Amino acid sequence: MAIYKKSLLAALIICLAVYIASARDMKEAVAETVNGTIIDNMCATTQNPATLDSFVARHTKGCALMPQCAASGYSIYSGGRLMKFDGPSSVEIEEFLREGGSLNVTVEAAAGAEGLGLVSIKDRE
Repeated sequence: MAIYKKSLLAALIICLAVYIASARDMKEAVAETVNGTIIDNMCATTQNPATLDSFVARHTKGCALMPQCAASGYSIYSGGRLMKFDGPSSVEIEEFLREGGSLNVTVEAAAGAEGLGLVSIKDRE
């Protein structure tokens, strides 16, 4: 009887641990839709936060695609918030821009440890 109780307890603990781990993974994998403006991290981080809104409105796609700017990665500016993309997502965003995409976009992205993970990107309508 004691072995049965210990086995049952061990099984319950394992199930609980698996449930907690999968719930955390599901939370991180949930994508959100964000409408905003793409900006390179080099330009975004050198601006005064108080004037970032007006700077983003004037920032050009040509600047965002300059080698040093593109190499810094990208963020999306939306509703007064600057949200950084992870490395692989920044590469996808650069490709999108080089293929004719606009800086004004709608993205689906999921929060991750290294920044937003891009799920999809399109020009904002």
